[in-house]
Amino acid sequence: MAAANQGLTTGSKGLQKSKAQTPRNPKAPIPLKNAAKVAPKSQGQSAHGSEADVAQMPKAKAARQSQKSPQRRFTPRTKKDVAAILEFFKSTYPNAKCGLSFKSPYELLMATILSAQCMDKTVNQATVKLFLRFPDAGSLAKASLSEVEDCVRICGFFRQKAKSLVDCAQAIVSRFAGQVPATLEELVTLKGVGRKTANVVLGEAFGEPGLTVDTHVKRISLRLNLSDSQSPDQIEIDLMGQIPKESWIEFSRQVIAHGRTLCLARKPLCPRCGLSLCPSRVAA
Repeated sequence: MAAANQGLTTGSKGLQKSKAQTPRNPKAPIPLKNAAKVAPKSQGQSAHGSEADVAQMPKAKAARQSQKSPQRRFTPRTKKDVAAILEFFKSTYPNAKCGLSFKSPYELLMATILSAQCMDKTVNQATVKLFLRFPDAGSLAKASLSEVEDCVRICGFFRQKAKSLVDCAQAIVSRFAGQVPATLEELVTLKGVGRKTANVVLGEAFGEPGLTVDTHVKRISLRLNLSDSQSPDQIEIDLMGQIPKESWIEFSRQVIAHGRTLCLARKPLCPRCGLSLCPSRVAA
């Protein structure tokens, strides 16, 4: 019996070996379980698989994979509404101005870099010491990081900001002969300078129209339906299409003032605000 079993086993192995060595007919159909591995991509195949694969997926998953990004459907405010909003800000904040202390484009640029996630009052305290020690880009470009850090320590992220200040000053000296550039395209090439900082410098130091989209302008633009985007760059574009260019600088100042006094982030003081056109207005 053992010999028979052994023979049977040997025969089975031989049979398996024979099957393994038998070449497959190239015209024979490919087994279904291996078809996905060797079948070439068809014309209807996508990054998510073929159309047949998508058809076999659960409906929810197939919908997610096949769904295209929805097109943005933002409707700007009417000219009448925008005019009323501008008139409200103009009458409510006629003397709104930049909260940073500066005497030159260089001082404003450095102060604005420091103002990221930091109150203007704190920045103004730090820049008194900073500008006494480093009155221009040339002197700041030669400073050690430890010296600059000592001046701006009271500002948040002071180490990272100190490095940005020195790098920015070095670029101004090496590429712009020690003078702060007066164009958006050139400003944004400097270390620590984005569109928001560049627009502050252009508007306040050079008188060039620019829209400053900081945290206050972003929040209030959304609340007033002047934009529906979370992107500061897109909000700037939306505002540029609705706010007259000659009002950009004043509008930025006034909206920032509004955000600091009435339209607060956590609990807006709507009962004290006279802007009846605000769709986000909360009743008392």
